[in-house]
Amino acid sequence: MRTLLFSDHRGWMAPLASALVGYLSLFLQCGILILVTALAIVVRGSLGRRALDGWTLGLAANAGALALLSGFAVGRVMEGVPGIPWVTFVYAVLEDAAALSFAAAARRERGATPLPRWLLAAFGLAVGATLVAASRRPDFFGVYRVHAAGLALLLALAAWESLRVRGAGIGARLTTFAIAALAIDYGHVPLLSLFGVKFSASYPALESYVTMAFDIVLGLGIVVHATDATHAELQARNAALAEAQRALQDAVYLDALTQVPNRAAFLERIENPPASGTVAMIDVDGLKAINDRFGHAAGDATLRAAARCLRERCGSRGTIYRIGGDEFAGLWDAAAVDEVRALLVATDADLAIASEDVLAPPRISWGAAPFGPGRPFADALVAADNQLYDGRTTRRD
Repeated sequence: MRTLLFSDHRGWMAPLASALVGYLSLFLQCGILILVTALAIVVRGSLGRRALDGWTLGLAANAGALALLSGFAVGRVMEGVPGIPWVTFVYAVLEDAAALSFAAAARRERGATPLPRWLLAAFGLAVGATLVAASRRPDFFGVYRVHAAGLALLLALAAWESLRVRGAGIGARLTTFAIAALAIDYGHVPLLSLFGVKFSASYPALESYVTMAFDIVLGLGIVVHATDATHAELQARNAALAEAQRALQDAVYLDALTQVPNRAAFLERIENPPASGTVAMIDVDGLKAINDRFGHAAGDATLRAAARCLRERCGSRGTIYRIGGDEFAGLWDAAAVDEVRALLVATDADLAIASEDVLAPPRISWGAAPFGPGRPFADALVAADNQLYDGRTTRRD
């Protein structure tokens, strides 16, 4: 992003003392910018993102600016041409456009207007100042100092906009650092010149290697930033997919009315039951009478109340399932049958208290049986069901 050409007594755009260090700096910068631009475009395209956006277009503008100067540095075809040095001016406009493109890209990422009026005004000011300088003083170094001041301002604005992007990853932070460093790198020459500091003709060529390092960091930051954005999008999509899977699982295995696992969940669970524990079959007493007398809304409220009491009392160590209209099942891993019966007695009392203001308070009946090494789960399930319906166990001890 930094030119290595300065005026001398032979012409307004002669190569910097024809020094090898100057040529190497110019061509290395140009080659590196072309490579990182191509890399950023290829990486973004391979990730399914827009290959050409504000970041890659800014890199391309920088590479174009240096390519323009490289061509004229080799041929010296512009030496001795009178009037405004239009090559210098075009070079400056391309670099200013690169900084503008970086700022617009950062603003777009945070949802702001990419090119507000104040940003366009700053760009116009930088370009206009360079044009005036080129008209009045056609030597390259004089024009360059004016251009560097405007470019430093635009880069500082781009760094500020990049810093304001929320949730940015390491690539965005690396890009912000590189842009801010380039703003300082370009701004220190015109700033120190105002305080009377004199720079030798070889200083810009040597210092441009520092600029080259920042260009590399900027290109790598933009490449990593593209992968960070894709990674963030993948994380968001995975989170949405996981949420959709949870919603689907709830729809398949959760009872919509009572918000406890349903019959499908119970049947899937008993395909591989615990090694030992207790299973219970539970009925809500008198649900049909409640529906007939008070309506199905009252019956639904009764079921919700029963499920809530069962879940709060029994769900700490086991799982309650709604397996039919007024039928529930409970499964406890490594729990004694007497303990489960005590929990069900307490649940029945809770339900009575919770429904004491209801004309027909709901109650529950149950049958519970243990299973383990000496009794298969299937036998315990049949025993619990028989206890519920043959009257060997009532809903109260």
